[in-house]
Formats: sequence, structure tokens, C-alpha cells
Amino acid sequence: MKKALIVLGGLLTIASMFLAFVKAGEISVTGMDIPNNVAYVYIVVGAIIAILGFLEKLNIVTLILGLGVAGMGIKYFMDASSSFTSAGMGIWVMIGGGLLAVVGSAMGMMKKTA
Repeated sequence: MKKALIVLGGLLTIASMFLAFVKAGEISVTGMDIPNNVAYVYIVVGAIIAILGFLEKLNIVTLILGLGVAGMGIKYFMDASSSFTSAGMGIWVMIGGGLLAVVGSAMGMMKKTA
């Protein structure tokens, strides 16, 4: 279960970059439209989370990366929320992906008792 959560979190982080981040009426902006090619950083981070989750290695790294993704998603949500704009689905998927990676990593670090 933990492996699936971490991998799904990484894949959702990657997918979120292609979804609408900010909506203003009929106009929407995707994560790929963020200046300075920041979307590529999140695509790489999502890939690292997914690969490490698949290999079931370095849970602390996936935990830290997941916290970073979720934290930046919350920051983007707060930036996007105003009287003229609203947060799009991409921000919610980004937050969800980060949180799934955090939960899966935390489950992986717990000791099993029989």
C-alpha cells in the first residue's frame, strides 16, 4: 500500500503541471506556463518520488520531497485565490500528490510489529 501511495503521489505531481493552475473567467493558466521553467523542476521531483517509491528506498527523501510539493501547492493556492482569480484543478492535484507521498513515506518508516 505504501509503495502505491508514494508512486501515485509522484505521478500526480507530474500530471498536475499539465492541468489548469489559475482560472480567471474563461482563461486558465497551466503549471507549464509558470515563468522560469519551474514546472520542469516539479516534473523531475515527481519522477524522483515515483522512482524511489517504486524501489521502496529512501523514505525520508520521498517524505521531504512530498512535503515540499504539498507546501508549494498550498503557497500557489494562496497566491491564486483573489477576487478575480481562483485556483484550478492543477493546484489541488499537486497538493494531493504531495500529501500522498508524505503519507506513503510515513507508512514506510513505521516499524512493523506482529
